[in-house]
Amino acid sequence: MSFWLHDALNASVVILGVDLIPTPETVEALRAALQTDMRVTNAISPPLPSGEVEQVKSLLLDRDRVEITVQGSRSTIIRQHPDEANLSRLAEITAIALGISGQTTGNAEAVGYNVEIIFEQDSGQPAGRYLGERLFDHNAFEEEPWPLLGGAGRIVFGDSQESRMFTAESRFGEDQTTRVFISANLHFAGVRIPHEDEVRESLQTIWGDAHRFMERLDRKGALQ
Repeated sequence: MSFWLHDALNASVVILGVDLIPTPETVEALRAALQTDMRVTNAISPPLPSGEVEQVKSLLLDRDRVEITVQGSRSTIIRQHPDEANLSRLAEITAIALGISGQTTGNAEAVGYNVEIIFEQDSGQPAGRYLGERLFDHNAFEEEPWPLLGGAGRIVFGDSQESRMFTAESRFGEDQTTRVFISANLHFAGVRIPHEDEVRESLQTIWGDAHRFMERLDRKGALQ
């Protein structure tokens, strides 16, 4: 059996506790630094559990397929349909946005690096069945009259300071698709604001980890 990348949906950096692009002046400075067209939108968030709402600012960089979203103290820089080669551009944009915002020193509450990837596999099984046989010990339920139909799962490695989380499921919840959706997250809590090389290395790490996670699943093979 083997697998291959069908589509990389997105890669992103999420930063908590940092005031990113806080003023119109910083928006214009970012536009000038990136030397690209940029659309800016402002909206209101759905009500929070407290009943309050927040301003949501989005900066769309169409040429780079990047969107920067700022809501309260949470900032997301996301690239649509990346490949491994252009993760460096996402890191560069993140570093420029932090620098223009005056956020180059100090600590963030948390920083997360994420990828969402669809893999194709040639086991001949629908993705749900493929995952159900690999993520769970089906033999543990052999005394029950429950034929296995499929499965999905989430697993977390690490500790409270640094962790990796992987989610595996069939894409769009379609039981018969052979495509496996993998979401991978590398999370750091209470770390200093990252520099460009650290952002790039962390994005490359979680990109590789997502592939290794899928490789481990595929290598496990079907349970008997």
